[in-house]
Amino acid sequence: MASPKSALRVLLPLVSLALAATGCRRLPETIPYQAIIVEKSGENGNYRITELVGAELALDGTKLGQIQQENTKVSVNVTWSGPKSELRSTLNGKYTVKATGPCGPFDLAAEGPPPNWKALTDGEIAKSIKDRKTFSIYLDVKMPPKHAIYIDRGAATGTLRIGPTTIEPGKKIVDVVLGGCASAPTVTLDGAPIGTLDLTARANLVTLEPNVCHVLADVAYGDKQTTRPATYYPAKSVVSIAERPGYVLESAPSSLKLRGGGTTTTELLRARCR
Repeated sequence: MASPKSALRVLLPLVSLALAATGCRRLPETIPYQAIIVEKSGENGNYRITELVGAELALDGTKLGQIQQENTKVSVNVTWSGPKSELRSTLNGKYTVKATGPCGPFDLAAEGPPPNWKALTDGEIAKSIKDRKTFSIYLDVKMPPKHAIYIDRGAATGTLRIGPTTIEPGKKIVDVVLGGCASAPTVTLDGAPIGTLDLTARANLVTLEPNVCHVLADVAYGDKQTTRPATYYPAKSVVSIAERPGYVLESAPSSLKLRGGGTTTTELLRARCR
């Protein structure tokens, strides 16, 4: 009768052959990861996901790496590696993007991976790594809302800031991300407060010269003759605007080429104070 050791020596090669035949693979000691981050709801095909390039992706509060540009405008990625002992905690952990806005740093939730990805076996993951040289984790983010700010500098100079964010001197339209804002950001000129944003409005107008008023008015084209009453804004440094105008601090065109019918647009211009 063969000894147990002899039987084991015969059995082990047979087991190895059986595992190979069934395609069973072992995980590498260090797993290379790539997180593919996509936008949860791009509006009308207008994806903002590339705004996250340069931010940090974190897992359970620990930073994994910097978000990089993909070869597409609809996703971004992060690469890192970790021990195979942490595979399941990596799949089941909480992912966040460490972003920054006018109110300072804030965490943007990244949802995923999907349940079927978490249910993959070690063998299936090992095969994916062998085939692709990395293990991809798919995450969804919902981009935070943006707020439009229109800037009328006139002849004024100085450093304009929305919260801690410095606004470029030549900018007259700025969209700021409101993620992390528990209260309205303060607008400052050369460090002195001149007002606060109204976050309930569609937009805000910031005027740096004193005694300057504005008007928001419809402009009609073609057979579209009905327009709404104009809205006049007082000479204040920061005022809320009810809608986003089509033209800001410049007049709308005097005419448009139309194929019948008519249309309207809006313009926000300086006006005599009432």
